[in-house]
Amino acid sequence: MSDTRIDSVHTKVSDWFQLRVIAKGNAQLYACYLMRAHEVVQKIPYSHDADWTFNVLQPGEYRVRVFGKNPGGDPVISSSPTIKLNGLASGPRQTDSSPIYFLGVNRMTVLAALICNRRRKVAGFILPRNFTGTKSSVLGWPVYDLTHLPVGTTWAPKGTDSTFYENIVAQEYNCTPGSHDVLSQEMNQISAIDLYRISHDLFKLGLISEAGFIQGFIQSKYNSRVPYEAQIGTGTRLGIGGVGAVIHPKSVIGKNCVIGQQVTIGGRVNGTGFPVIGDNVFIAPGAKILAGPIGSNVALHR
Repeated sequence: MSDTRIDSVHTKVSDWFQLRVIAKGNAQLYACYLMRAHEVVQKIPYSHDADWTFNVLQPGEYRVRVFGKNPGGDPVISSSPTIKLNGLASGPRQTDSSPIYFLGVNRMTVLAALICNRRRKVAGFILPRNFTGTKSSVLGWPVYDLTHLPVGTTWAPKGTDSTFYENIVAQEYNCTPGSHDVLSQEMNQISAIDLYRISHDLFKLGLISEAGFIQGFIQSKYNSRVPYEAQIGTGTRLGIGGVGAVIHPKSVIGKNCVIGQQVTIGGRVNGTGFPVIGDNVFIAPGAKILAGPIGSNVALHR
């Protein structure tokens, strides 16, 4: 029977978002999981260290599970008390609660609607005065004509001729890199993985240049390459916003994975074999995965 023990797990919060954890016991090797509620946020593999500092980005109730072991013995487990943290995030941002309508039905208004729908209420599209076709909805959003003008905030791609819309005053946006307008402000509030999901939706709709616009925005802001062609399952997230992550366009990544910063998920140089990763996979910061496949429920540290 193992006599390995963990005597105590102490926590200390500094700068309101940094959580320091110190374990004491007679184990030679320690590992730990940072937990938010019942979710594993970060895993630290076994080493001789028993002192860790975590940057907590999201608000919630946190605790740390610590594992200790000695050579030839069974591991023992202890947990810290639960502590409530506000995280680095400044809390929910105040947004305009009025519904948003878009002038016209085109590639640029569909792009903007999908982006705004992450945080705002998209209420529909408004058709120009000379429109003669019939459209009742686009992607589930209603389409209005000028005889039934709704009340709300109106957005329009830069250059839209307002005379076709009874001179409705609209906030303009421009789908070009480096723009500083209402659409860019909205994109800056969205995480890299959520931006990827919007770009993937655009890709499936055949709006390739619009999907590429978002991919370029991700690369510019996060220094990451998250291609719209990649298949990334629900619940999968990018650690630290995905800074420095590089993902192959033909990657297939399962559900509920964690991809750390500076991770490369690529294919072989000769073009044979592409990354296929299962569900519930933890990929540690700096890891490099070339081709695959990788099964489910594993942790990768290199």
